[in-house]
Order: sequence, then structure tokens, then C-alpha cells
Amino acid sequence: MLDAAASILRTRGEWNDISAGLLEYVFSCSILHQLRSQRHLAVGLTSNHEVRQVGVAIGVLRYAVTSVKRVKAPKSESWRVAFDQEIIYAAELLRRLEYENEHVCHEKIPDADGLPVLQGLRIVEAIPFEPQRWERGLLFMT
Repeated sequence: MLDAAASILRTRGEWNDISAGLLEYVFSCSILHQLRSQRHLAVGLTSNHEVRQVGVAIGVLRYAVTSVKRVKAPKSESWRVAFDQEIIYAAELLRRLEYENEHVCHEKIPDADGLPVLQGLRIVEAIPFEPQRWERGLLFMT
């Protein structure tokens, strides 16, 4: 949903009508959501006791951490703290899984093309925003 909102904002060219804070919020939420979703996917791949896919989970986390680090950090201090915290969580999980894979599992780590893709479901429909500019003449009393 956040990706859809960001793409709608990009394609419609309505940057001037929307505050910079809202734009930063939408893009930051989108990036954090992707990182958190990929972290949960990696946990899900390793939590199944019958078929543990540690190598695939490592690939997912590597891709997630490198893609988030390529993105420009948000300007707001509170957003930077949230970004850094999520990166630390993902990097710590990645470190633990790499250690486990190196010493126990010895699974092959797939490249980015062989990783599972997150599948999102559309739960809302975007409607176009058409700002109404009601202007009233100003009366200056002297």
C-alpha cells in the first residue's frame, strides 16, 4: 500500500501540493515496511522445523540490509533512530544465521534473482486527490 501511495505521488506530479514532511513519512514508512517484511520472511524461512531454509533466509536479509543502506537516510532524527534500529535488528539476525550456516547447515546462499519475492495484497483502493482551492478575497480595512 505504501509503495502504491509513493508511486501515485511520483506519477501524478503533485509534489507541490503535499508537504515535505508527509512525503518523507510515506517514503520512510515504505522502506521500513519492506525491511521489516523481509526480516519476518527470513524468520519464517528458518522457523519451520521440517524444512529450514537458512541459506535463503541469509540471502533475503543480505538483500534487505544492502537495499536499505543504499537509500538516503531521513532528515528527521526520530526517523533515523527507527531506521538504525531496524537495520541493527536485521544485521544481528543476519550475523546469527551466517554463523549457524557456517558451522552447522552449510547451505548455499542464493543470489538476488533466486530469492523469494514478497507478495503483497491490496486491501484498499487509491482514490485520486483533487485539491480544492477556495480563495476568498481579503478585505483590508484602513
